[in-house]
Amino acid sequence: RRFQDELEEYALEPVDGAQIHLTSNAGAPARMDGQWEIPPRARGSFRTVEFCYETKMLDARSVMIIHGGPWRFDQSQIRAAGCQVMRLEYRGDVCLDDCFVGGYGFDRKSDFERHDDLRASNGVVVLDFARLDARASRLELTGFLGGAAIKVRGDAAATVRG
Repeated sequence: RRFQDELEEYALEPVDGAQIHLTSNAGAPARMDGQWEIPPRARGSFRTVEFCYETKMLDARSVMIIHGGPWRFDQSQIRAAGCQVMRLEYRGDVCLDDCFVGGYGFDRKSDFERHDDLRASNGVVVLDFARLDARASRLELTGFLGGAAIKVRGDAAATVRG
């Protein structure tokens, strides 16, 4: 399903219970532009995939909102400008292995009207009973609007390993 908001931006929402497994060539990774909202019973994996989303609307948008899992990301990039990269809610369960999570940079020549760089606000926000396991991954270029690389709230947990 796709939802349109006031900026005519869309979010992809797989069917609850879906399994998605996507692998692409490391030399020419698949690029997925846009937002994802993943329901509680969906699960899957992504290997060598680039996810990206840029917005002019400064709010709590995310490239990915994950409510369940497990989800595994290997050698992938998840980038955002002007919003959060990933938000894990409810029982979101994500493993990042050798991934990049964050913004695009500090390019002040951005065409965005409301901000002057291409950082993400937060890297990964972990809420409720969600779990994050980040292994050999880089969380960088965050902090726009006072955000952080990782935020953990409630009974959620995050593990980061070199």
